Amino acid sequence: MRGKWEEDAEQKSVAPEAAQENTVRPRKRKADVAIYLQDVDEEVAEMTRKKQRDCEVWSPGAGCRSPHRWIPTPDQEEDQPVTLINAGGFPLYNFSNVFATPVHCAPLPALCWASKDVVWSNMLAKDKTYTRDVHVMDKHPHLQPKMRAILLDWLMEVCEVYKLHRETYHLAQDYFDRFMATQRNVFKSTLQLIGITCLFIAAKVEEMYPPKVHQFAYVTDEACTEDEILSMEIIIMK
Repeated sequence: MRGKWEEDAEQKSVAPEAAQENTVRPRKRKADVAIYLQDVDEEVAEMTRKKQRDCEVWSPGAGCRSPHRWIPTPDQEEDQPVTLINAGGFPLYNFSNVFATPVHCAPLPALCWASKDVVWSNMLAKDKTYTRDVHVMDKHPHLQPKMRAILLDWLMEVCEVYKLHRETYHLAQDYFDRFMATQRNVFKSTLQLIGITCLFIAAKVEEMYPPKVHQFAYVTDEACTEDEILSMEIIIMK
């Protein structure tokens, strides 16, 4: 009997301990969750404070220095500070020029075959000679203004066939207008030859893989031969 009574007493003493352990575990779990949530809240608050510090605007006041560092200049040994200018209540900063003088002051680089100044002067003189004239068709009484429009539309179709760039077409148009401004009494029979030759020259300038001269002669439907295109190219390039 005594052994049975001791077993019952041990079971009763173990039961409250188990119940107490069950009640302590949820509290501990809740405490861990609270600490975790508290850490997240602190991180969010810290990020918010950091954003506020980044967004703060510096305002010059008594005893305050400019936030900008001194900018070194290549022409002087010592650095000079940034000059602060107050205009209408808003701070303006006057920075020194830190860009060095370019090595090539001339439009053209140094050339091994001629003087760059002479070449540039010749280019400017030639540019004045081949000026664009709005009354260019008045110099050619045998041509009508609509003939130029028809020729340019045909050149656009040629560019579409050979998949040429838009810059090639506009450059060919510029070559055509400049050349026609220097000529007089051009006949209708040579108008197509001049147009296709200008496109041939422009393609060699702009395109990476320009069409061959026989391809340009082919689109004229045998109206212009390869030799005629090459001869007209020499005349235009002069």
